Amino acid sequence: MHKDNLTHLLKGCVLVKELISNDKRFRTWLEISLQIQVDPSFTFVKGRFVMNWDVNFLPEHKKRICEKSEAKFKVRQNSFLIEDIENGFDPCYEWVGKFEYINSIDDLFSYLAKNNLNLDDFELPTWDNDYPL
Repeated sequence: MHKDNLTHLLKGCVLVKELISNDKRFRTWLEISLQIQVDPSFTFVKGRFVMNWDVNFLPEHKKRICEKSEAKFKVRQNSFLIEDIENGFDPCYEWVGKFEYINSIDDLFSYLAKNNLNLDDFELPTWDNDYPL
């Protein structure tokens, strides 16, 4: 799964992992994604101002992927009120963290290890994991 998660990141997907919150009112996630300048899902296609927002619907052989040597990441910790999640309210952005920038795959793995995390434990955001962003 580690290889798949790295591939998801290099294709421009966001990965999240729910963390244990110190405050019982919140659910907290750590979010990892590519920095915008190396994110292939934001590259231009045919036309000056048309963005490729539908990269996930392209046939596999046409999907773009960031080169490992060029990969740069951003991580942030986001907390949301449990009550808002349970009631289906729009998320409050008051506890969305600031991005921390990581400049290589090696630095990403060092960051994860330092925080006792493993890329295998992250997942794509879905309705099943309730991640509101």
